[in-house]
Parts: sequence; structure tokens; C-alpha cells
Amino acid sequence: MNLGASDVRHPKAQTLIISLAACSAFVVLLCILFDPRWETNDDVAMSMVAHGYGLAAYGSPHIIFSNVIWGVIVRTVPGIGGVFGYSLAMLGAITLAASAILYFLVRLGAGYVVGLLVVALILLRPVLQAQFTVTAGLLTAAAVLGVCVYQRTGSTFSLVAGTVLALLGFLVRNLEFALVALVALPILPWGMLRKDRKLQVAAAVLVSGVVAATWIDQFAYSGPEWNYFWELNLARAPFTDFGVADRLLEAPEVMARHGMSKNDVELVKHYFFADRQLADPARLRAVLADLAPVAVKSYSFESGIISLRSIFDSSILAPLVAAMVLLLLAFERRAIVSWMISMAVIFALGMAGRHGILRVYVPMFMLLLFIPFLSGRLTSGVRKAAMLVVLVIACLVNAKALIAESRANSRDIAVATVLGPVPTEPVVVWGGAFPFEISFPLFPGQSNSRNLKMFGLGVFTWAPFSVAVAEENAGRGLVSRLRSDEGILLVADAQQKELLGPYCAEHFGGQLKLVDFMKTTMLTTILRATCVEAAAKQAN
Repeated sequence: MNLGASDVRHPKAQTLIISLAACSAFVVLLCILFDPRWETNDDVAMSMVAHGYGLAAYGSPHIIFSNVIWGVIVRTVPGIGGVFGYSLAMLGAITLAASAILYFLVRLGAGYVVGLLVVALILLRPVLQAQFTVTAGLLTAAAVLGVCVYQRTGSTFSLVAGTVLALLGFLVRNLEFALVALVALPILPWGMLRKDRKLQVAAAVLVSGVVAATWIDQFAYSGPEWNYFWELNLARAPFTDFGVADRLLEAPEVMARHGMSKNDVELVKHYFFADRQLADPARLRAVLADLAPVAVKSYSFESGIISLRSIFDSSILAPLVAAMVLLLLAFERRAIVSWMISMAVIFALGMAGRHGILRVYVPMFMLLLFIPFLSGRLTSGVRKAAMLVVLVIACLVNAKALIAESRANSRDIAVATVLGPVPTEPVVVWGGAFPFEISFPLFPGQSNSRNLKMFGLGVFTWAPFSVAVAEENAGRGLVSRLRSDEGILLVADAQQKELLGPYCAEHFGGQLKLVDFMKTTMLTTILRATCVEAAAKQAN
């Protein structure tokens, strides 16, 4: 594609409008034809916090996993037709990233057909199974593409757009921003940075924005009301996220030295943090220090290999294979180095005990899919024809898999949606025992789930905004209620119920009694749980 000097430094309005219109129409069409859901319960929890329902006693921008500035943004977005601002902001960010990718690919000479095929390949999963980590990575990958367009064409608009997209990616999920940026290092214009004033200004703005956003986020959580939350969050992460609990279970002598039973370790592993004596940050840190010689075994070569094998999961296989084939078609050293970095990252995450986290890998593969277009070798001839065939096949395979998943999701959402009355008192919801992702889809319809007050057992239990903290402050905490005559309302799976019985016996000398209280959906039964002997002793 030939670009004149006056054309390359300014955005092509027609290309920009077409890109925005095409991607917006695609997202709207997907939302009409299917029922978008959240991939994990993290987004559900952050939406609850932002808008003050479910496990949150009141609305707050302190959504924990994303920067507090993004929390302010999603709270500012007005709800439409019962759809919360968090959902609309996430879909808006996905649409913005996809529009930018299409625009940048066209400016690089790929053309609309190729650009639309790429967008169709990468956009289905982020929309139909939305997840904030993927959204952050998609924004960051689009930002990298914008900087490369500036390097090629000198378009100031592309540079500004890339900087804004990068900042948004950082606000949504800073760790994913860092991973995608790491993979992008070989293709960024480092030589140009030394002499190009605009690029220097953009880099300075990005760095300043990242530093400022980080400071604002840290300041927002610096109050004394956050102290215990952060102490516990840092102390529990090795046990819940990095496999240390499993290593502790293999070291009974360490458990004995710190007064922890096997059941206690399982409770911590499964996010049972409502009992402060059990979820004691000081003890968890001491256990970790004592366990260090054993825990280091979790950093194993085998775990890294398992992590690498996980990338061939059928749910992401089509875009992964397409990226590999395009790499071969546009064989280039920079792309190979980026692939090596991405594989090293996946391997390292596996060694650290975080293998098979596909939502972390997907944005890196999206960037690797874009990189071959920077070589200029896919714009004509046999390579272009082969590229088109690969993209078409990948789109069809990917669409078939995701459409089947989405139809199953629609059936699950219909079953899980609460239409009848819900309890007026808070219900203790233990981690993933409640089907958050399908009970709180992006578009809620006639669901009554939002009226359910949740005493959440999980990461957010001791956050100041939580229903759990409000109940504890009112003297209705889980431990005291469990030991009372009235007990607690509880949603837990079979394994969690098995853990609660020994907890009652070991810590209070009681016996757990579980009775069905209410069946809200085909998937969820609320129980009433009481530590009966302890309750009787208290009554006497």
C-alpha cells in the first residue's frame, strides 16, 4: 500500500470510521445472537464491588484486581436497561481494542479482508466469555501494533492511540500489561526512540501515567481499614495460588509445629478466611518460612513442561496454530525472539505453580498473531494466499468451538438465573460453589440474583466494602453465627461441606448440622449450617 507524506501523518478518517463501525457491529451482533458470560468469577466480584450488590455492602471503586482509576471509570459509565456500567465498560474496551487492531492492520497494508478475518478470529472469546485479564492484554497488544504503525508510517494519531490503549491496558490489569509488553520487546522501535521526539514524548507520557496510576492505586488502599486485608492477601497467595498448601500437606511435622491440622490447611487452600485465628497472616508467613526447603520443590521443571503443554488446549488451539503458521510464512528473527520470550514466560509461570492459566496466555498469542504482518511479506503472492486460507480455516474452527460453548452457556444461564424470591439475610457463599459466571451474566435479563446478599468466603472476605465485614462489625460474623442456634445460610459444594464438619469439631468441639433451606435454582441449594453442640454449650 502506498502512503503519501501528507497522508501517513494523519488518521484516515474513512478507515477509522469503518473500523469502529465494523467492530462495534460485530460486538453488538454477538451480544444479540448469544448470551455473553464472564469466564471467571473475578469480573463478577469486581462488578459487585463497583455497583454495590452481591458480596459488596456498598459500591466502591476499590475493585482490587484492576487499578482504582478503572474502578472510577466503570462506576461512571451509566447502566442501560439493567446492564451495569462494569459490563458496558468491558465491552467498550474490547470494541475499542478490536477497532484499533483493524485500523492498524489496514494502515500496515494488510487490507480490510485480512483485518476483518484477524478481528473475527480474536474477538469471539473476549466478547462471549469476557475476562478482564484478556481485555487488558488485548488493549496492550493493540497498543504495540499502534507504535509499530507509527514506526512504519509516521502517523501521530497511531502513536497517540497506542499510548492511550497501553494506559488503559495497564489500568485494567497491570500484570498482563507487563507480560504482553515483555513479549513485544523485540519488535518495539528502540533505535527510533533514541532520536524521535514524538516517540520520546509518548514513552514519557506512558511511563509517567503508569507511575502515577500505581501511586494513586497504592494511596487508595493505604488506609488502616485495609491493613488486615493486604496482610492476609500477601500471606495466603502462596497457599491458594502457587501450590504451597499441597506441599504443606506433605510435611505433617511442619503442620504440627504450627498447630495446623490437615483440615486447617485444606480450609486455607480453599479460601476459608472468615476465622481470623485460622487465617492469621503471621502464622501463614511463619509456616511458609518453615516450609521453604519443602516448598521449593513446587518450582519444578515438570510443572513448567505441563504449563507449555496446556497451550494446546482445544479452546485456544485455532488462533495458536494460525499464529504459528503465519510465523513460518513471514519468517523473521524478531518474531522468533518474541515466541521464545512467550514460551519462557509460560514455562516460568508453570514452575511457579501457575500452569494452565489460559487467560494469561491468550493475549500473548494475539500479539504473536499480529507480528508477522509487520514484515511486509504477507501482502502479495503465494504467501498472501496461504495466509488467507489459514485465517479462514482458523476462523471457522474457532467459531464452531465457541458457538457450541456459547449455546451451552445460554442453557446454563437459563437454569442458573434466579427468578423467585431470595433470602433476606446474607448467605455465606464459599468460593466457586455458587455459579457466579452464569448467575450474573453481562446481560441479566429478569434475574433476581442481584438481590441476594452474600457473605463471601474468598479473596474479598476482609475487604472494607464486603458484606462479610459489615456482618462482622454488627456482631453477626460467620464464627459466632455458626455457633448460635440460628446458624448460617450457606452455599457450598460437597468438598467444602466435608471440610466444615472437621472444622466445627476441631475448633469448637461441636458437630456440624446441615439442613436444606431453599432451592433457588436447579443448580443452587441454600443450606442452614449449625455447629450444634457448641451452640448448646453457649446456651447453657
